[in-house]
Amino acid sequence: MDGRKVAQLTGIVGGVVGVTTSYAIGGRTPAFVGAGAERAITTLVPGVVMTTAIQYLGNTAQTLTFALALLVTLTLFSGVTFAAVLANERSAVPYTGVVVAGVGGWILATLLTGGFGKALVVGGTMSVVLLFAEREWHVGRRRPTSPSRRSVLATFAGVTGFSFFAFLRGRRITGVKEGPISTVTSDEVQKKRNGA
Repeated sequence: MDGRKVAQLTGIVGGVVGVTTSYAIGGRTPAFVGAGAERAITTLVPGVVMTTAIQYLGNTAQTLTFALALLVTLTLFSGVTFAAVLANERSAVPYTGVVVAGVGGWILATLLTGGFGKALVVGGTMSVVLLFAEREWHVGRRRPTSPSRRSVLATFAGVTGFSFFAFLRGRRITGVKEGPISTVTSDEVQKKRNGA
């Protein structure tokens, strides 16, 4: 594996850890970064498109929206981690990438959730990923062209295990049973407004 692929892989791993950490501490609530992206998607998509999707797809429309939100969130957090890896390569200052990953992850999580504390935890775990991923390479220098396959596999195994436990913890925190989307017709709204 060459250095660029390892940097991309580190970016993806950092993104996965950022998103799963947010789910582990927030569940499927507004404190989860995916929920912030889902709100943004539903706000930006025209109402006609959303209504049509709900009418024809039912609950599947909500699931697809949430899947798109997770994909967008994972891409954003992976981009932050990848930028941190590149910053670490080009800087002569030790641990520049660790700081960039932590601060970038914290800012992004804060923008998506509106909360500072839990967002700080997300940024912290992204920093830890970069700290472990970059531990064998000299700070401020290009990484070797063939890093140890064993360390790459160990990092993936650790992230897979962390993601599994984060998923279980997030589902326990949420405590909300998934059910159908309840729709309100305009007649029901008018009756409520008229006090009937």
